[in-house]
Amino acid sequence: MSRFKAWMDRMGFNGKQVTAAGEAIGVKSYNTVKVRMIDKDDLSKTELLAMAALRAGLQPWSEDTDAELVKTRRIIEIAKQAA
Repeated sequence: MSRFKAWMDRMGFNGKQVTAAGEAIGVKSYNTVKVRMIDKDDLSKTELLAMAALRAGLQPWSEDTDAELVKTRRIIEIAKQAA
């Protein structure tokens, strides 16, 4: 199973929502998304980071979201230390 397909499953996207899943990480081409569904290793670091951010519930960066993202990072660091 491709990492993209595994991520889709964990995010609750179904097989009919492939395009929506791709668009969520910034991939707009249907053909490109289909390749991501098949190929286990054809994901860029940018796509993997977008998938992680969405999985973690993060919003896209902007000046308005920066402070919230910094707080989130601190919480993650604290949680890692406690684990």
